[in-house]
Amino acid sequence: MLSLLWSEDKAISAQIAPGSRLILDSVLLGPFQAERPLNDPGTPYRTLRIWLPPDYDTDTAARPLLVLLDGQNLFDGATSFSGEWQVDEQLSALEAQGVRVPVVVGVDNAGVQRTAEYTPVAHPEYGGGEAAHHLVFLTDFVLPYVQAEYRVSKRPVEVAIGGSSIGGIMALYAVLHAPESFGTALVFSPAMWFLGKEVRDITDATIPNDLLCWGRMGTAEGRDNWNESFAVGQERLNRFGLGFIETYYGLRRSGWPAGNLEWSLDPQGEHNESWWSSVFPLAVRWWLEHPLVKAPLQPAVPER
Repeated sequence: MLSLLWSEDKAISAQIAPGSRLILDSVLLGPFQAERPLNDPGTPYRTLRIWLPPDYDTDTAARPLLVLLDGQNLFDGATSFSGEWQVDEQLSALEAQGVRVPVVVGVDNAGVQRTAEYTPVAHPEYGGGEAAHHLVFLTDFVLPYVQAEYRVSKRPVEVAIGGSSIGGIMALYAVLHAPESFGTALVFSPAMWFLGKEVRDITDATIPNDLLCWGRMGTAEGRDNWNESFAVGQERLNRFGLGFIETYYGLRRSGWPAGNLEWSLDPQGEHNESWWSSVFPLAVRWWLEHPLVKAPLQPAVPER
């Protein structure tokens, strides 16, 4: 497929961290997605934004792979609908500190169909409920293409998926329902309230011992919903925080090992890209430095 190098010497607005590369690529949609209206109606492809670390060309070992949802928001404020995560700057800073950072694949959302694609059940007011179809697209179309074309790991625990808000729901859903493909979830402010009582449908599952999950939510999120708040220990939480806590206990009840689950509330956290960008390096470092991930490096050659 055609790949376009996206760098500072091109007439593109993004300013990519020095030494790294951002490639605009695309992958053919699955039959279900092809029937849905996208940002560009009738287009049978979904844009992928693939970030390669500065030493990707000289490092012969397979890199960890991080698939991030809402690809439009990751690298460039001009393409974002609500702010930029500054993923390239954050990861380049980690690499300068000696962390062997992953290749990142940002998968663009489907615009008006974002809620549908990222949620496993329908909400009575907002709709949704098509996450199972989107997961097939990720596992059967995106991952095989990326793992064949780029020098990345196929070991599930080294293949992470991350997302925020309803994208956080999708990231957790992906790990629970396709652990043979995604072994790590990075979950930012998951909108678990969207699922209502159905939250148990995605947390009451059999949990393999080698899955990892990092989750964080701010207690300052959803300030407009404090008319319905609940006392939880020393904290007073609204429906956003309560759903987050209920998810933690659901995962632990299902057997998720405590050492493989980092799930915490942040009193400074807000529901926006700026805060998610600030905690993104913490999530990546936790994942890459976990004992399950730290294993002997294996040389890898892309399959062509």
